Amino acid sequence: MTIQTIISHLEKLDQFNESLLALSKQKTEFVKNSQIDEFNQLLMKEKKHAQAIDQVESKRIQLTEKWFEEHAPNAKEQTITQLIELTDDEEAKQNLRRFLKN
Repeated sequence: MTIQTIISHLEKLDQFNESLLALSKQKTEFVKNSQIDEFNQLLMKEKKHAQAIDQVESKRIQLTEKWFEEHAPNAKEQTITQLIELTDDEEAKQNLRRFLKN
């Protein structure tokens, strides 16, 4: 189990969330323009995105829990900050820092 696998799932989540934001903006335009059919089609896409996000997030949680079990079973928190502190891989640290919210 590597941190890179967790990073990969975080990247997927980030992409899905960006895409979901774009869909949200499109929905707003469809409502403004009374484009009900297009709006309903977008709702279906949005639902699929939400389902995909749930699946990727569930897998990310599993991977994170497994990593901590293998590398830091006594860690009090299973956070990105903890991953950064506990790994020796500088590239992984740098990649993980992108997902910290300021």
